[in-house]
Amino acid sequence: MDTSEKSVFLYVSNDKILDPVGNLFVSDGLGYRFTHSLENIIKAGNAVDFETIESLDGTFIANKYDVNHGVKPKKSVGEIRQITDEDILKEEKRQEEKLSKMNSGVAGNKKHEQSKLSEDKG
Repeated sequence: MDTSEKSVFLYVSNDKILDPVGNLFVSDGLGYRFTHSLENIIKAGNAVDFETIESLDGTFIANKYDVNHGVKPKKSVGEIRQITDEDILKEEKRQEEKLSKMNSGVAGNKKHEQSKLSEDKG
């Protein structure tokens, strides 16, 4: 596909697969060892959708086929979920219990302060 950057860019496809996609491999400087660079690169007819950006040396653009396009991904850890009425009720109950504990602690402190004041007066 390209050899202008002292590397060989090679498109490899599997003829047994009906989808017009393949893989892009990039060679080392000598052209002997190749590294898998991109997968699912689109090929239409005899042309691979791979372009050199002439104004930016060493920059290329390739179109990839999105294999999972339209498929809803599985729920993953940390994914935001819809809040339900049950969630709201649980949170309200938790806040009420927290407030109740705080108020009972304040009432206990007031009784302690009143008994301390009566001791100081006496």
